[in-house]
Amino acid sequence: VAFAQGMPVSGTLAWQDISVSRSQLPDGKARDAFTKLGLETTTTSFALSYDWDVAQQRASLHDTMLKVNELGAITVSADLTNVVANVASLNQTQLAHARLRFEDASLVDRLLRAGAAQAGVDPTAYRQQIAGMMRQPSEKAGENSPLLAAVGQTLGDFIISPHSLTVELSPPAPVSFISLQRAATVPATIADMLGLAVSANQP
Repeated sequence: VAFAQGMPVSGTLAWQDISVSRSQLPDGKARDAFTKLGLETTTTSFALSYDWDVAQQRASLHDTMLKVNELGAITVSADLTNVVANVASLNQTQLAHARLRFEDASLVDRLLRAGAAQAGVDPTAYRQQIAGMMRQPSEKAGENSPLLAAVGQTLGDFIISPHSLTVELSPPAPVSFISLQRAATVPATIADMLGLAVSANQP
C-alpha cells in the first residue's frame, strides 16, 4: 500500500496457488460441497490492485482476479468517480465503468451434474432445461425488457457451451451507488441505467 498525504492512494494484494484438499476442511458442509462437485483439491490464486487520485476524486480497480485452477477464473475492473475521503459520503461514489469476465474451466459442468444428480434427471436434459429457463422471457413487472431478454438468451447460450461470460457496465453518465440502491427493485431500469451488456464465448 502506498500513501500520499496520509491517504492510501494505491495498493496491491495477491497470493498464488494456495491448495486446499477436501480432507483439510473442518466444516462438514464445505466437504459435502467438494464431494458434490467432484473435487478433491482446489488451487486458488487471487490478486487485487487499485489506484486513487484523491485530488481528482477518481479511483480504479484493475489487475484483479480470483482463479481456482480446477473451476475457472473471474477478472474484474472498475472506474469510479466522486471518491472522497469521507465515510459518510461513500454512497455518493459513482460508477463510471466496470467489466467482469468469467473463464470457465469446469465449474458450470460440475454444477449441472450436481443439479441433475440431485433432481434425479439426465444431465443433458437438465442442461437444456436450465438454458431454457434462462431464455424464457420474464413476465414479472420491470423484467420484460428487450435488454433483459437478450441477456437471458446470452446466458442460455453460455449454459449450453460454457467457455467465457463477460458482463460490461457502461452507463451513459456515472451513476451513484445510492441511485443504484433506489433502482434495484426494477431490473429493467437498473439495466438501462448501467448500460448493461452481456456476451458469451467471445475473445
